[in-house]
Amino acid sequence: MSKTEVEKVDVPEVEMMDELDSSQWYKGKGEVEAIDPDEAQRQIVANILAGKSVEEIMAPVKTTVADDVIGETLYIRGYRRMPSTKADSSLKFYLLIDCVQSDGTAVNVSCGSVNVMARLFALNANGFLPIYGALIRAGKATASGYFPLDIEARTAEDAAREAEHKNKDF
Repeated sequence: MSKTEVEKVDVPEVEMMDELDSSQWYKGKGEVEAIDPDEAQRQIVANILAGKSVEEIMAPVKTTVADDVIGETLYIRGYRRMPSTKADSSLKFYLLIDCVQSDGTAVNVSCGSVNVMARLFALNANGFLPIYGALIRAGKATASGYFPLDIEARTAEDAAREAEHKNKDF
């Protein structure tokens, strides 16, 4: 091969979607999205390899449900869409939100709240991620008895106060 020739590389097709078009969030009748079981592992390895300090490289990989971090200030770095496997969900996916807790612990938060997803998609589309925020539960239930989740804006100072308070608890 000469210096001017470029070797062709096969690139796998990736489902593209306009995250700001909410009509693309929902499953069609009988539609089942294929699940790539290796994607989460690839992301974990990529995060480890991207670490620049001993703490970042050695940070435990933790996944928690959104309910376990309600009201806690999180540094939200990004997210990735994961295929929904819930039979009763009309959504094609949920989010695995890449966060750092106020004590510095990296955590992936799983969340399928439409409000949370809409806000994160809009923040990302407008270049506002990473950002400090907290997942909150609505004070009033829906007609079906569900308390929807949302995101509330927070600051680095909120995270520092929470970390200080947690340290005093010990």
